Amino acid sequence: MNYTLIIALVIGGYLYLKARAVTNLTYRVGGIEGLSLFRSQIQFKLNVIVFNPSNTSITVDYAQVNLALQNSYIGKCILQQKQVIKALSEDTVQIFVSIGLLDLVQAIPDILGSVKSRLLNFRVTGIVGGEGVKANIDIPISITIPKVQKTFKKVTLTANEKYEFVKGSEVKVITNKQQYKLVA
Repeated sequence: MNYTLIIALVIGGYLYLKARAVTNLTYRVGGIEGLSLFRSQIQFKLNVIVFNPSNTSITVDYAQVNLALQNSYIGKCILQQKQVIKALSEDTVQIFVSIGLLDLVQAIPDILGSVKSRLLNFRVTGIVGGEGVKANIDIPISITIPKVQKTFKKVTLTANEKYEFVKGSEVKVITNKQQYKLVA
């Protein structure tokens, strides 16, 4: 019996399962954290929920992807640390996003068009890797811009006034004589 052939088949099957698992990962975007402006870059951490539909755990150790608004490149996303996604489960992976202000300025025509249509269409494209395998990703993300109704009455706020956060974006301002409700 040829043990080398058996070992090669076992290792090959294992690598095939890992490669297939990496290419079958699905992604959806969660929230953002740590928004900051640093050296003409808008930077933040983006939470990406990764679902592993396979029967094997995957260690995601590489992500180099670009972020575009409509068709304009605006930034890059980089995975900063390895993350294990257990079999048949989902986990949140944090990626570092850097958007250049110059790239953002060049995307202004797309941004203005998006505001009119009330829909921001982002696209994340690039390569994600794990277990020695890299897979191409292309994830469209559409965000509806909420309609803002201005119901502000002109108010000069001073230190003597009391503010209450009522709910959501609603703030109640209590002055000595009147109450105002500010809703954004």
